[in-house]
Amino acid sequence: MPSKHTACATDALALDFVLIPGAGFGGWVWREVASLLRGEGHRVLTPTLAGVAERQGAIDAEVGLHSHAREIVATVTDNQLDNLVLVGWSYGGAVAAAALPDLSNRIRAVIFLDAFLPLDNRPLLEHLPTALRSLLMTWQREHQGATLKLSSADGFGLDDPTLHAEVEQRLGAHPGRAFFEPLSPIDLSLDLAYSYIRCSQFPFSAFDLALEQARDSGVFASRCLATGHLAMLTHPHLLAQTLLELGASARENLEQQARQC
Repeated sequence: MPSKHTACATDALALDFVLIPGAGFGGWVWREVASLLRGEGHRVLTPTLAGVAERQGAIDAEVGLHSHAREIVATVTDNQLDNLVLVGWSYGGAVAAAALPDLSNRIRAVIFLDAFLPLDNRPLLEHLPTALRSLLMTWQREHQGATLKLSSADGFGLDDPTLHAEVEQRLGAHPGRAFFEPLSPIDLSLDLAYSYIRCSQFPFSAFDLALEQARDSGVFASRCLATGHLAMLTHPHLLAQTLLELGASARENLEQQARQC
């Protein structure tokens, strides 16, 4: 019987997707993509991390990047997921990387979507633009609670006024501790299909660097989508198809078909 890592992208293979949201976003942000993936026969979970969105009350001094990674591990093991495609969007990329060591025997593919790509243990704070870094440093210095709001809908370049209004209403605070904890560098020796998707219409230097590092690694497939950062809301069909293609491909196939942007 062939290994689960040898099936090609066109195989009718049921996958288990876990879609990790970015900072300040709940699992709701994946709703259309999740529906499309389920419509293709795949299992999809979209957990909201502690301290965020509808779980904003689930917060204490220990909630941060590594506790979020433990939540993802628990989600996978409690639901007995296998043949797993782990997708980390934005902040969720750091969470996915931290969860990998405990899930490597269950994961088929890991996809970083316009995300931080931890290749060393420097905290997220050091990867952020000056304005965001200053905001976080002020928050830490003044002890302004356990969470803070980092952005608004205006920062995502949304043309649809209805979507802009919804994001403005639902985008919330995020646990500040997460940005000060050391990252967990990705173990690129694991037999996984590694992919990086860059949303090219969202200017963010850390993600440009992540794309470059992914290309240089020799093990990542890369894609560029002509979308903004919120591709799951603005272009759900395009994103769902891209996740399916990357998730259903084995590592060796991805290495052969890696595309440059």
